Amino acid sequence: MKTILIPIATGFEEIEAITLIDVLRRAGLKVITASIDKKLDVQGANGIVIITEKNIQEIISEDID
Repeated sequence: MKTILIPIATGFEEIEAITLIDVLRRAGLKVITASIDKKLDVQGANGIVIITEKNIQEIISEDID
């Protein structure tokens, strides 16, 4: 199974991030969300908060496609 990294930053567009994550997961891909900020909960442009799975510094490039 392919593994895809979706980096998320403060002020992200919620519809763009959620749609991408949803479509990729429905296609059977493993999706990892990672905050590029210091904390895992990231607030989008419209105030919606997403709690990411990891911090970007925890990502090992060999583990993603």
